[in-house]
Amino acid sequence: MGGAQHHRQPTDILAVEEETAPENSENLRLQLNGEDGKQLTIQVPQNPEAYRAYLQGRYYWNKRDRKGFEKALDFFGEAIDRDPTYGQAYSGLADTYSMMGS
Repeated sequence: MGGAQHHRQPTDILAVEEETAPENSENLRLQLNGEDGKQLTIQVPQNPEAYRAYLQGRYYWNKRDRKGFEKALDFFGEAIDRDPTYGQAYSGLADTYSMMGS
């Protein structure tokens, strides 16, 4: 990456982000070409029912309340039951337990 340094007050963080975002995204884009970029693509599971359950889990997770989290856990669990290799469903479980703990 460019390695640019920015010396500003902490209150100017948004200005720094705004100034550096184009350069940072260009650096990331250039680094993610080829095989690296292919590895980071989102994989939709082969089982469409697992994907549907995952999306429903995310819907309820985004409600950000106890009832929503409980339903999200059910749907993420269903997605895992349908496709035990579906990593995003496990991520959904982790996100839900993390949010429920705080």
